[in-house]
Amino acid sequence: MTRGYGENRELFEGFPQNVEWFKAWLSPRDLAAVRYIEYSYWNELSAGSRRPADAARRIKQGQRAFDVPNGHFLAAAAAVQRGEAFPPLILAGVSAGDLVCLEGRLRLTAYALAGFPRAVECLWWASPLTWGNGPSEPPC
Repeated sequence: MTRGYGENRELFEGFPQNVEWFKAWLSPRDLAAVRYIEYSYWNELSAGSRRPADAARRIKQGQRAFDVPNGHFLAAAAAVQRGEAFPPLILAGVSAGDLVCLEGRLRLTAYALAGFPRAVECLWWASPLTWGNGPSEPPC
């Protein structure tokens, strides 16, 4: 399984067992509203907002999170601009306005760097968030 899905470990520790996943295409506007998971690297890269557009702005300014180079984001953004396809993002949330990116944060950042040029395919856990001991967002 990927990242511990179905095994109650890694990214999916405490994840509900009976959830419904949906395939969806997010518009550029909805994609721009997706937040990163709560994690120190993504918080630092986005200056605390967890928004990919903020991370993209900082990357373009040459700022780094924890001194990690940004070349991989820029290379992925160039691929987006060339029209290359990527695997779907994996998201969780109740509605398009409250989605959190569980998997695909590099790709999400690349779309932001490219200006969110097109709709993007995703796998979306659209059930009310009941992770671990109650309603919350992913504990990553």
